[in-house]
Amino acid sequence: MTLISTLALLAGCSGSTEPAVTSEPARRPDVLLVTLDTTRADRVGAYGHAAASTPVLDGLAAKGQRYTAAWSPAPLTVPAHATILTGLDPWTHQVRDNNGATLSADVHTLAEVLDEAGYQTAASVGAWVTSKRWGFDQGFDTYFDPYSQPDRHVWLNARTAGEVVDDALGWLDTTDADQPRFLWAHFYDPHFPYSPPEPFKERFKDRLYDGEIAYVDAQVGRLVEAFAERPTVVVVTADHGESLGEHGEQFHGLYVYDATQRVPLLISGPGVEPAVIDRPTALSDIAPTIQHLVGLTPSSSLDGRPAHISDAQAVGMEAWQLTHRFSIAPHRAVVVGTQKLIGTPRPELYDLAADPHERADLASAQPGEVERLQAVLTEVNIAEPETVVVDASIRQELAALGYVQGGAVQHDGAWPDPKDRQQLVALVERLDAAVLQRDSVVEVATLEQLMRDYPQIAEFRVRYVRALSRSGASDAAVAAAREARELFPEDVEVQQTLARMLVMREDYSGAAEVYKALAVSRPDVASARTQTISALARDASHVKEAMELGLTWVGEHPDDYRLAGAVGVLLVRNNRAAEGMPLVEEGTRAERPPADVYRLAALRRLTAGDRAGAADYLARELARHPDNRRVYGDLLRFHSASGDWAALVPVAEQWCEQAPTDAAPYFTLAQAQFNLGKTQEARVALDRALELAPGDSKTLLLDANLLAKEGHTEAARARFEEAKLAKDAESVSAEP
Repeated sequence: MTLISTLALLAGCSGSTEPAVTSEPARRPDVLLVTLDTTRADRVGAYGHAAASTPVLDGLAAKGQRYTAAWSPAPLTVPAHATILTGLDPWTHQVRDNNGATLSADVHTLAEVLDEAGYQTAASVGAWVTSKRWGFDQGFDTYFDPYSQPDRHVWLNARTAGEVVDDALGWLDTTDADQPRFLWAHFYDPHFPYSPPEPFKERFKDRLYDGEIAYVDAQVGRLVEAFAERPTVVVVTADHGESLGEHGEQFHGLYVYDATQRVPLLISGPGVEPAVIDRPTALSDIAPTIQHLVGLTPSSSLDGRPAHISDAQAVGMEAWQLTHRFSIAPHRAVVVGTQKLIGTPRPELYDLAADPHERADLASAQPGEVERLQAVLTEVNIAEPETVVVDASIRQELAALGYVQGGAVQHDGAWPDPKDRQQLVALVERLDAAVLQRDSVVEVATLEQLMRDYPQIAEFRVRYVRALSRSGASDAAVAAAREARELFPEDVEVQQTLARMLVMREDYSGAAEVYKALAVSRPDVASARTQTISALARDASHVKEAMELGLTWVGEHPDDYRLAGAVGVLLVRNNRAAEGMPLVEEGTRAERPPADVYRLAALRRLTAGDRAGAADYLARELARHPDNRRVYGDLLRFHSASGDWAALVPVAEQWCEQAPTDAAPYFTLAQAQFNLGKTQEARVALDRALELAPGDSKTLLLDANLLAKEGHTEAARARFEEAKLAKDAESVSAEP
């Protein structure tokens, strides 16, 4: 955040006497950083919520420091966490939205600083929006996230607080007792839809949001207890809050009112004496505060300052979704002392001490104060972010979490004030709730109203197409997609939506035509090139065209590694391995390589005798593309060759989940368990394989051996004879 030299005089904020802080601990303490998703400060007991059930958080507040005026820089998970982990504000680290931008490798994270100081580092997070995909794993030795569990379909996106803590505690059990530890735990549970587990669901049946926070509090308690025997700096905060209907917003992401921006911040541990801190504090202060408390000197290049020893400062915040989705003026704000200015076309001014819910706009009564704070907001320098083209798969994953990334409509002149578009916001809130609750009737009806009332916004057309498609109305979806393209011929999302509908209808040449037109008109949309090649390749009559066009585009776009990988795989499949394998190797450099890139690279390494490299690439293929059945066969052969049946078991279990009606994965699992001497587990898997493929000779032969192991000698002999007959029959049927 920007530090304004005059703010100490201007702020006039109250606060307790600053506690003494140890500058250099004799031994660096452990660090536990907990981030609560979507948690308002005023829903925690220590912050005055009488109905709260947060004994763990309240206890941390009592024995440490409670910051009453802590703000998030953005009402979205990705930019807010980027700030927590770096000490930089979004307009510095440039992760401004949940729009696909990732944390640059050039940014020095808190985990990297602590790692260099000798800490063992781990993170366990609850959602796709805090996964490694965003660059948040920089500096962490171990990182547990939804991507770390290949058996979990990525679009499920979230893990419960209990799962997060289980992984964290498992890691703690493996750490070196002589080294300090840094753990970051992120809990996604308070995010809508609110559905806490029992007994919290029944206990808070009329206040499910409070129930989610109560559940998370209990899980935080498990972590705090695990660190209790060692000196530990504990920091608990939230990425943002939840509007819960205030200012016409039910959730978060559109506005920067305090309902979403004021967050809990609790700090306890060595060198921290109990205190209540009332001056403005920002999430960017967390990283330098932790560094200072463990005896390190924070970099002067950080936007944040150690919160427990800093002077008053301006706190900036931003929300650009109104602009990027609907071409409405953004919500940008600055807090100085107890005064908050929201810099919309008609500015809003609030005295947060007297009016914490921001109901009394003082702008018209205090024009001088508005002018003064506008100057501060300008100095904070929250400039408009650059447009980021979001990959289609990322958009889908974000949408599954309720984060919609739309393209702004064209506009002339100034953006309208959000206060003049409250009906639009209300309808969008209703729509987003219907999507998350899977209420297709309300979803479609709301979209139809939005399309009538706001025909100039492309996002509603796109979402209407998706809603129709999900409901099974494929003809209507394609027709709506074609109409949307006629209305918005230059909108990237509209064109990609039509192409996806055509792919679903197996009209691959039609889809390729749309993708190719987009790739030519918008070369910055790199995914359109790969999608064109993929669509052409799925039509046998266009495979040659796909290869030649792909080679041309690879030459024109040498840094498009995903395209290189897709073209390389296609060439290898069509007996042009000499041309294809170098491109496959290029494809491994992509952030999200297409299917079979890692797999083919693994087979190449295996051929060269590099088993370790092959194992690494096969594991990457499985993690990235768990539905790629070829990789299961590769891993079967790989682990069988070395007799590593224990390594094969989890692979086979995942294969069973991916192909529950296929006998092969159950046979593989049974074989692995049999070779490990686990006859009971082998029997369960083998019975399923026999059910799915009762006449398969290999399955019958394994059953004969298993029956013998189980002591059923006569049954084993009979099954062995049956297996021989099945083998003979298979040999006859295989003859030309």
